Amino acid sequence: MEKRSATRRRFLAETASLAIGARGAAACLTGAETPPASDGTARRTPAFHSRHIPEPWLNFETPTARTVKRNGLCHTLDRDTLRRLKDHGVELIETRLTWWELEATRSRFDWSRVEQAFDRIEQAGLKVGLMCWLQHPPAWCDPDHTAHARYRCLEHDQDSTILSLWDPATLKVYDRLLQAVSERLGDRLSFVYANASGDYGEVCYPSGVKHYRFSPKHGHGGFWSGDRCARASYRAALEKRYGTIADLNTAWETRFEDFGDDLMPRLPLPSNSLTCRRDYMTWYTESLLSFTDQVCRVYRNHFPDTSMSLPIGFPNERLQVGQIKSRAVKIAAKYGITVRWTGCGFLRSFPASNVLARRVASAAHFYGTNFGTEAALVLEKENAVNALYE
Repeated sequence: MEKRSATRRRFLAETASLAIGARGAAACLTGAETPPASDGTARRTPAFHSRHIPEPWLNFETPTARTVKRNGLCHTLDRDTLRRLKDHGVELIETRLTWWELEATRSRFDWSRVEQAFDRIEQAGLKVGLMCWLQHPPAWCDPDHTAHARYRCLEHDQDSTILSLWDPATLKVYDRLLQAVSERLGDRLSFVYANASGDYGEVCYPSGVKHYRFSPKHGHGGFWSGDRCARASYRAALEKRYGTIADLNTAWETRFEDFGDDLMPRLPLPSNSLTCRRDYMTWYTESLLSFTDQVCRVYRNHFPDTSMSLPIGFPNERLQVGQIKSRAVKIAAKYGITVRWTGCGFLRSFPASNVLARRVASAAHFYGTNFGTEAALVLEKENAVNALYE
């Protein structure tokens, strides 16, 4: 039994630096230097982060919200919990902030909850991290969506409440709010997450999250390019590529009369020609990645010296998500940012987890940045081994 335990400890020690990269293991995003290895190269030890989700944010009519609370994420800031986390090697607590909460009243910022959270974390001798979900606007912000575009799904032609990445006003919102955050909280932050888009501020499009009070009433996995700004962007991309509507029709096997026609693909997506699908998905993914690059630049402008992570999200790369993991890693490396992806412990399959983890790990090693994983929401007997491996 003792031999088996020693083997397991050795496995975990090795995977902390090998399987999850130069600086990470499950839920760890940074690393501290340790004495050099026998060959003289520098080594890193994993740096573990935990997180807190404010209970007032949750919609307890949904099973996910109840799971979040059952997993203890609403009680992370309890004094005894913080003490035990520190004893177990956690060094930083990830806190959350949304535009929905921060500026619930126009032009009036309410910092009270997040500053109380910072106080508790610092008093426990832990570091503070911050994740800003600025893509979720407060109720007063353009409720008719006429001044500021929201994502709009192609399937039902209905709006989300999440800000559209194709609207130039979105980056202006991020810039204004991040300036306020940096001025008010910057000197207390040891870590910042560069949140891009989608429900969770990751490198993705909306996916149908329901368990927050600010979650869109209309939400699901699908294609979210129906808003006016998205349509204008797609039209411009196609005009640049083809020049004439006749050339587009030849390539797509269609009969459009003008670039002003509705050029978005029919659903389901396979009902369109292969060339149409290729053009759409190229534009769809490039739009998200370009926006992510701009978001990282804005974050770096406001937090030039703060350790930072880009949450990629999603274990896989489904078309609807819109991401290319290796490209997201490349963007993060450009700005000296660690990458964090959503772990796949819940897959309960070591081969599947290994392949998907390497999609991020290999790119991170190639582009010269660090990486880690988001902790599993719930650890159970069936997924614990996978989660520990990640």
